[in-house]
Amino acid sequence: MTALPHKISVTVVTAGHEMPLAGPGVAVIRLDPPLHDHGAGDLCVACAARTDVRTLLFELIEAARQGLRDEPRAVLVDARAVDPDPVIAAIEGRAPAKALRDHTVARRFRPAS
Repeated sequence: MTALPHKISVTVVTAGHEMPLAGPGVAVIRLDPPLHDHGAGDLCVACAARTDVRTLLFELIEAARQGLRDEPRAVLVDARAVDPDPVIAAIEGRAPAKALRDHTVARRFRPAS
């Protein structure tokens, strides 16, 4: 029987907080602000991709699966430049899944306590 992989802890750093130093085995994801103004909650595709934390987390584990990097033991998400609520909702599984990769991320990552 194959053991299930451990869940990787994700810490979201929001505005007003210092970004901790990443130690060995800790990956850092920086979410950039939108490229231009939008209506409330109405991002264009290009700007939405800049804050799609599930895609970025999936890319981390996919790169590890392909041997391009070590699998992180933890992740720091720098969300100081964006609205953190959708980011946290995505990590906690409160945002609806949009793609199969979202289910993979839900199985492999967990919010830090």
